[in-house]
Amino acid sequence: MQIANVFVPGAIISIILGLLVCFFGYKIKKIAFFIIGFIIGYNLGLKIPPEWYVGNDIITAILPFLTGIFLSLIALTAEKICVSLIVGIFVFFAAINFQGGIFSAQTIIIAAIAAAIAGCIAGFMVKPASIIATAIIGAYYVGINSVGLNIPYVTYIPFSYIITSILAVLGMIFQFKKNKGLE
Repeated sequence: MQIANVFVPGAIISIILGLLVCFFGYKIKKIAFFIIGFIIGYNLGLKIPPEWYVGNDIITAILPFLTGIFLSLIALTAEKICVSLIVGIFVFFAAINFQGGIFSAQTIIIAAIAAAIAGCIAGFMVKPASIIATAIIGAYYVGINSVGLNIPYVTYIPFSYIITSILAVLGMIFQFKKNKGLE
């Protein structure tokens, strides 16, 4: 899931937003939930089969943005539901990617079970789940969009995993320290 495929401006915007979410996600949770909701909605909009809307070019262009706005508005309404949904959706797609990125019945069922469990746990532990989710999701978007910058030796997928892992840990540590005692 990424906003920018190979477009450098889109990759830079995604990296900046990813860094904001990674390091300040809980502090700016409403904005972070809006950003994460938009990114998830945008990517869901890209997954809608063109046959459903008869390949209309205008719909193809605006559907990802509309689903992004729709999910970002849902993300602003209820914190517990938002955290549960964001964690669940992210775990769903991470589980699909972990299984080779193939949307078969088996991978969807496994991913849905993992997403449901993660979403339920996140609903009970909102603050730690928010911090962990925003750090990981922000780091993930920095890592995956660093590939879109076309920088030599940085454009390889394993490099994005290294960036994601390091930033996620740093983001969690930073957020837990900075948000100690906040509710």
